[in-house]
Amino acid sequence: MREISIRLPFLLPTRNVQDRMHFHQKRELKDQIIREFLAAGVLPSAARAPMAFAEVTVWRHSTREPDVDGLYGSLKQMLDVIQPAGDLRKVGGKLQHANPGGLGIILNDGPSRLVVRPFWIKSRLSQQHTLIRIRELAEMPQVAP
Repeated sequence: MREISIRLPFLLPTRNVQDRMHFHQKRELKDQIIREFLAAGVLPSAARAPMAFAEVTVWRHSTREPDVDGLYGSLKQMLDVIQPAGDLRKVGGKLQHANPGGLGIILNDGPSRLVVRPFWIKSRLSQQHTLIRIRELAEMPQVAP
C-alpha cells in the first residue's frame, strides 16, 4: 500500500477564512499547495493509477484551536489538489479541466472512497505548519449503522 507524507510550512486556512477570500487568493493557495507537493517529489499520476480508497490524516499545528467545521473546511483546497484534474469541458469557448492542477493521488473525495481525519496540535506561533499523510487502503472500513 502506498503512503505519502508531506509537511506544508504554512497553515491551511479555516473555512471561515476561505469564505472571505477572493477567488484569486483561493487559486494562489491551491497553486502554493501544488508547489509544495511537487517540491516534496509527489508527481502527477500520469504513470500510476490514483488510490481507489484512501485515508487522509492532517495535523494542524497552530496557536489557536479551530472549531470543527473550520478544521474540516480547511481541507477543501488540499483535497482538490490530490484529486485527478478531471474531464475536459468547454468553458467560455475554451477547453479546460474540471479540476485544473489536480495531481491525481486519490480517485475522488467522496465518502465512499475517502476517510478524512483532521487533528489540531497546539504549537508556538513560530512553529505553525500542517502535516499531511495520505495512505492507500485496500478497502473502505465498514461503519456500523
